[in-house]
This record gives sequence, structure tokens and C-alpha cells, in this order.
Amino acid sequence: MLRIPLANIGEDGVDIDAVVVVDELRPEGVEALPVAEAQVSGTLEEVGGDFLFQGNITGSFESTCDRCLKPAALPFDLEVAWNFERDPKGAFEEAGLKFDEDVDLSDSAVCRPIVGDEIDLGPHVWEELGLAVPFKFLCREDCPGLCAACGADLNLGDCGCPPAEQVEGSGDGVRAFAGLAALLPELTGEKAAETKAPKAGDN
Repeated sequence: MLRIPLANIGEDGVDIDAVVVVDELRPEGVEALPVAEAQVSGTLEEVGGDFLFQGNITGSFESTCDRCLKPAALPFDLEVAWNFERDPKGAFEEAGLKFDEDVDLSDSAVCRPIVGDEIDLGPHVWEELGLAVPFKFLCREDCPGLCAACGADLNLGDCGCPPAEQVEGSGDGVRAFAGLAALLPELTGEKAAETKAPKAGDN
């Protein structure tokens, strides 16, 4: 799907429009990305003996909101332009760098060497997605999160706690654990009974 034989690239190039399962692009031993599928669209064409892909990668990162713990989907539209070199040595020299024939260039940021008789866009799609993963997931920018006092979801309305106790808009990631004792009283009661010190004379 993302492997294009060089022989198939004519004067007008090759149009790419494919929906890919992102996890199928994941290198061995690398952590999965928070995106199930991505659409890759664009054109791969020959330019001066080398090849240029210009297009977009679209989809949606999906995780839990860092504030309220509800599902959060963050759409993305990445514009990309990748140049694939027939002559990686020439590309290095043009950039003023020393070329080492023993170095694996498959992950090089200087050039994307053509391996064999085809171009594989998959590794480059994975790389772009990895760089685009947001540092923070929010269901919406103004998500108030959970009340730090009682654990209520403030997106559903005021919980009744004093504003000073709600600590609105702060403590992302930590606030999620606040108020759990109030939400799970039966568990906290059992735990207290288990840890209660025995009275004198009890056996």
C-alpha cells in the first residue's frame, strides 16, 4: 500500500490515497502510538533523478483527557514533503557532511536513501506521527477537570464544593486521584477495618 515500485512512477508521478493501520508500521520494540488509523494522501514524482513525495497525513490521536479522564480525540493534519535520494553520498556532500558508507541511513534526517527498486513511505509516516503526538491530551482546551475535593467531573456542572477546594484548572494528572475516598466509601471502610489496631486482650 505504501510501497511504490520505482518502475510504476511515470512522468505524472503516482497518486497515493491510502488508509493505513498505524500499528502495522510500528518498528519492533517501539511503543505504540495513540492513533489507530491514518490516511496518507499525496503525490510521489521524479524530480531531477530523485523522487519527491508531497502530501498530508490525517487522522486523530485518541487517549484519555489529562484533566477529567474522559476519552479525548485530537484531530491532526500533517503536511509533509519527503525527498528520496538515489545517491545518498552526494546528498551528504551537498550538506557539507562526511559520508560514511558503513552507516545505516535508513533513519537519516539528512536524506532518505532509496533502498532496492521501491520506495517505502511507511517508516516516514510512522516518524511524522511520532513527532506529532501531543504532550497533553485535553477533551477541550477549557476542560475544568475533576474537583480536587470530591472528585466530581466539573464538566457536568458545579459540584457544590467551595471554589478554593476545587482548585479549578490546576494539578493535571494528579487531580484525577483526588476525592477517591469519597467516591469509594465502601472500599475505604473495609481498608480501615483491616488496618484497625486490635484491642488489648484480643487474640
